[in-house]
Amino acid sequence: MDRTQKTILYVTTILLAIIILIIFGKIFMFERGKEKMSGEVDIDIVNKLYNYLPENNDYQLESVYNKFSSFENININIIEAMIVNYLVNYDKEKIENITNDELINIGLDTSQFKLLYKISKDNLIYGSKMVFGDNKNIIFKDASIDKKTIGKYYDDTLYVYQTLENVDNNNIVYRKINKYSIEDDKTIKIYDSYVICDKSTSICYSDDKKTIVNSNITYSNGMVFEDYKDNMKQYEHTFKYNNGNYYWLNSKAI
Repeated sequence: MDRTQKTILYVTTILLAIIILIIFGKIFMFERGKEKMSGEVDIDIVNKLYNYLPENNDYQLESVYNKFSSFENININIIEAMIVNYLVNYDKEKIENITNDELINIGLDTSQFKLLYKISKDNLIYGSKMVFGDNKNIIFKDASIDKKTIGKYYDDTLYVYQTLENVDNNNIVYRKINKYSIEDDKTIKIYDSYVICDKSTSICYSDDKKTIVNSNITYSNGMVFEDYKDNMKQYEHTFKYNNGNYYWLNSKAI
């Protein structure tokens, strides 16, 4: 092997070594970044907190998907929906069965409704502390959990039932968690993609009030929303930690 060949072999070997180091370096940095983003938080906790938010329900009236939402600027429909979501999913012993007689006593025609459950004021207050933290002054009242589910507040009890009538609904909602992080003070931030589409017009929106058109997505029957995730609006949901419990602080568009 002459000197030129040795030089070429030497240079090629060095270049291959550099390329290998760059590849492994990128893999290492990616894994480090991924670990930093997820931290040490349990994915089950992330999913639990995410379910506090008004669920992915095509019949939803409104939720926390707009410019900025916090306890101070959401209405009673959202507040009670979040409390009910928590109790139904994570503290079922705090909800009770209801009977036809009870609905009749509060003036409802039982032939028009499907009975779900009832929640006492004490348990609503308990649920509010778990979802929103302490020291929240909530005046419970009648509320629409969504277009089909109603809460009738009567005699310090929330009676939850569903209408059996057909409810016109043109909405289809998609949301999905993209990533999450945990900060030094245990604050958890969840980032997701969101879109709501009107099936009758095929127009899609980036907010739950359907005021911001998403011109990058047009609804079609059978479309795979996952394929359009990069074109959806991103939201950040913040949950604070206090006295052994996480509670929702705010949600905002980013």
